[in-house]
Amino acid sequence: MTGRQNPEIKRTVSEAEGGKGAPSNRLSHRTSSSTFKNVLKDTPRDTLKDTPKDTPMMKQYHSIKKKYRDSVLLFRLGDFYEMFEDDALEVSRILNITLTKRNSVTMCGFPYHAADTYISKLLKAGKKIAICEQVEDPKLARGIVKRDVVEVLSPGMVTRTELLDTPDKNSIMAIFIEAKKPNGVAVAICDISTGYFYSRYIAGGDIVDELLNEIENNGVREIAVPETSNYEEAGDEKDLYRRLVDQIKQVHSEMGLVYIPEYKFSVDFGSDVLKDHFDVASLDVFEFDSASEIVSAGALLDYLRENVGSSLRHIRWIERSVNTDYMVIDNPTRKHLELTENQSDGSKNATLYSVLDNTKTSMGSRLLKWNILNPIISVDEIEKRLDRVEFFVENQSILEKTRKLLSGVLDIERIVSKISVGRANARDLVGLKNSLLRAEELFDLLADHKIFEEFTDIDFNFSKLIDLISSSIVDEPPVSVKEGGIIKDSFNDQLDEYRRTRVENRDWIKNYQNSERERLGIPNLRVRYNKVIGYYIEITKANLSRVPENYIRKQTLVNSERFTTEELELHESKLMEAREKSDELEYSIFMEICSRIVEDLVGLYGLARSLAWLDYFQSLAVAAVNNSYTRPRLTDESVIDIEGGRHPVIELFSDVDFIDNDLMLNNSDRRIMILTGPNMAGKSTYLRQNALIILMAHIGSYVPARRARIGTVDRIFSRIGMSDRLIKGESTFLVEMIETSRILHYATDRSFIIMDEIGRGTSTFDGLSIAWAVLEYLLSSRLVGCKVLFATHYHEITAMDKNYGIVNYNVTVKEWNNRVIFLRKVVPGCASKSYGVEVARMAGLPDRVIERAREILAKLEKEHGAYISLLVKDELPSIDGRDSESVQLELFPSAYEIVLNELKNVDINNITPLEALNILDRLKKSLNS
Repeated sequence: MTGRQNPEIKRTVSEAEGGKGAPSNRLSHRTSSSTFKNVLKDTPRDTLKDTPKDTPMMKQYHSIKKKYRDSVLLFRLGDFYEMFEDDALEVSRILNITLTKRNSVTMCGFPYHAADTYISKLLKAGKKIAICEQVEDPKLARGIVKRDVVEVLSPGMVTRTELLDTPDKNSIMAIFIEAKKPNGVAVAICDISTGYFYSRYIAGGDIVDELLNEIENNGVREIAVPETSNYEEAGDEKDLYRRLVDQIKQVHSEMGLVYIPEYKFSVDFGSDVLKDHFDVASLDVFEFDSASEIVSAGALLDYLRENVGSSLRHIRWIERSVNTDYMVIDNPTRKHLELTENQSDGSKNATLYSVLDNTKTSMGSRLLKWNILNPIISVDEIEKRLDRVEFFVENQSILEKTRKLLSGVLDIERIVSKISVGRANARDLVGLKNSLLRAEELFDLLADHKIFEEFTDIDFNFSKLIDLISSSIVDEPPVSVKEGGIIKDSFNDQLDEYRRTRVENRDWIKNYQNSERERLGIPNLRVRYNKVIGYYIEITKANLSRVPENYIRKQTLVNSERFTTEELELHESKLMEAREKSDELEYSIFMEICSRIVEDLVGLYGLARSLAWLDYFQSLAVAAVNNSYTRPRLTDESVIDIEGGRHPVIELFSDVDFIDNDLMLNNSDRRIMILTGPNMAGKSTYLRQNALIILMAHIGSYVPARRARIGTVDRIFSRIGMSDRLIKGESTFLVEMIETSRILHYATDRSFIIMDEIGRGTSTFDGLSIAWAVLEYLLSSRLVGCKVLFATHYHEITAMDKNYGIVNYNVTVKEWNNRVIFLRKVVPGCASKSYGVEVARMAGLPDRVIERAREILAKLEKEHGAYISLLVKDELPSIDGRDSESVQLELFPSAYEIVLNELKNVDINNITPLEALNILDRLKKSLNS
């Protein structure tokens, strides 16, 4: 359903007020104009009709809308959510549904039973949504039924599982910049769907890049900032807010943005909020790095409490990360390596995450993604992970049983969060029970294996919750928790009594139909029910003469009439009363069960964590088995030794056999590898595959190699590919230089760097000069342990292999029959040329262009080779422990070398005296200049 021509439909009063008499189906969106006029007389007092804006209903709408100006207000009318005025215009554009107008009131709407689909699209578009429902029984209402907002949804505050179409985190982030410390940003992040709450203070460095990292790590969909940061007259720190948000939106265009009152961004306010929620006497327990963290965390938590409208008991603690525990991977590197999103369409397809994701639970999938983006650097912890993966690799039967049991485990974190905030239904509880049963079996399966003791030996009483849910909730409950049918018989005596009353009165009504048929002699007499008029006796017009006097006419139709009697109304009243009380009691019982489950929050979240880790280990084991990975050896030594390495993604998607390659880097004579070779030979693949192998080892994964010994790395840097940021006025070359600058400023002696074609975005001499200088810098004593793979087409730069720590390698090709065959093998030595013209031919350039390019290339190589070549000193000084400033390399020929080259080319047997004098004069001028 995409839209409608007119909103007008025929509704009774009970339908419009959304009472129990409301029909399940609404008439077509495309009701004709004439139909609208015919049903207008039947439209109740609380629906849209040809009336001015100041109708009671519109007054109610405006009074509620004033409180939620920043939200799209979904106004419940009967079976539809309606939007009016500006909201209608915006929603119509986003959802592509048709607008309509009645007496100058612009409106659109969608059915409430399909609301999740529409709401999900609005959230993806970055919109905040306020859901307005009836908050009183229509039967008890006097005039307009009271309505109020019962839930606020925003891109970063979603608790409903059905609106979260991915297992990834879905978070909101608050940022605070202290006026006195504009170079630091306090960040607080919360995933309300799981209860995860995180805080960090970012100081110095590239703040935007660090914020982008946190956004990627935590699935941030929305950012909260002080309200005054949206004012034009705001001060310097407010300008910084705007600049930060603008730069973030350039990367995440649909990021939601909310404004929190300025007074809530204070240490005192934040302290009160945090102490109250976490019930602590002092905030020292959180070990904040800055008081600014108190401000951002307090403002965010208060915002959540105010807008979720329910308990946040599932937010149990504030997590904090210690950067020294994790490898740092900046945002450009994540992009270049395609860790969790590919560069073609932004999906997870053909990424490292997709290769390793064999998880069976959403919790395990989230943990896998987190670990890929946050590898650890502790050798002991990595080895523990590898031991657990190895167990599953070597015990295939247990692996298969584990996977089968995990496949029956739902997202416990999100189910518990829904229960905690009052958004759960009975199906969630049944799903929780079934998940607990599978978890119990899994823990029993692994109980005898001490390697998993940390995850299976937890303080949690499975039987208590399983018995509670099993004894109370029916096996296949309905979605709604307010319409009965969710609590088992014999669980509550009063409920059983109501149900007996309902059954007795339903049986009486059924028997009443048979007795009236016999008494009146009307075989087709029927006792029926609908939501509008309740129970009635239907008699065809042919039998109206037999209708007794005690029948009370209720409704006239074309071929029949409907009646009731005092007896029928009495039993209907008893039945309705029993049903209402039964439904109310069932809901009360359900909420009490939820309260008892919430008492086990800590245990349930601990269980969820254990299941996520077990799922993580088995997922890596499956990848290892399916893809023939081997266990790496992690060490504190500064060495990278990979034998037979492969690219984990390309090898699975390539149509030909992948050619493996080795890599050996150390701190003595092999710290930097200069890699040359033709275009399309596989240089970039080789660079990326080694970075990915190192990263995989650091997350505790087996790796695509025959053997791997890897020293721990604190950062992986990548400068690969071409991209621009024209909206910021940054060209391709400028982006390349910005990323190179970041590497040179933040690399350490434990970093691993891959750089591809540095300097290619400018002139040959400029690019060659920059590439040479960058390599010199990487040879400095500050970076003595840093490992570098440096791919280039500047073959002249390979002369640097005379320096201590540099080795030359190339990707081999074979020339055959005027064609180039790429062998994809990395071998020692330098490439002779780049074969760029051959690649152009393969791309389909016209033959005439290719032939002309070959002619020009040959001429340039012959006439200008001496001037393009790099001439270096015969004995280049070693860079063993000395700064690059002590190494002076001659990038281009000196005047003396030019004179010598020209003298070598003089043919003294075929030159006139005058020509000799001219040559001598020119050479003398060269020397003088």
